[in-house]
Amino acid sequence: RLLASDRHDQAFFQALWQALQQQGRWQGEIWNQRADGSQYALQLAIHRQMGPDGKHCQYVAIGHEVTAYLEANAQLQALFASLPDAILVADDLTQRIVSASPQAEQLFGRPCDELLDLPIASLHPLSELAKITHELDKGNSQQHEVRLLETRIRHASGHEVEVEISSGHHFQLHGRSYHVGVFRD
Repeated sequence: RLLASDRHDQAFFQALWQALQQQGRWQGEIWNQRADGSQYALQLAIHRQMGPDGKHCQYVAIGHEVTAYLEANAQLQALFASLPDAILVADDLTQRIVSASPQAEQLFGRPCDELLDLPIASLHPLSELAKITHELDKGNSQQHEVRLLETRIRHASGHEVEVEISSGHHFQLHGRSYHVGVFRD
């Protein structure tokens, strides 16, 4: 068995093989087991390659280990759940949200999965953007300085909510830079 782990049931592998047979490909996250028994997560893409006779085939798999990412994300989610404030993590380059706490869902009135990949600017009223941009740019020039800012955010219902934002928490992960915003209403 090439892929082995007690983390997936028979239905998981049946769905994987069904996708390979019907669509010729499968992509997803899978746990595998090393010879020493330790387990690791892979982001994996498997493609079926048919032979010239159209009957014989081989499978080509390309993947990379994502165990450290998943473990870090689990720790981040546990931290999010333990804090009373709404937290958003955004990619510094794209200025888009990459992670949101359950409390952010309540504050912004949107499910966490709808918050993901939104531009940060879309969560603020237009009248506040210049002020926020100016304050955050000051914080970015001094990477370790935490900035407190009183402003308003836009709830999904359209009404504005007064909040205090603590920003300036930056971190690096896999060569990318991220910043954390803590929102308190």
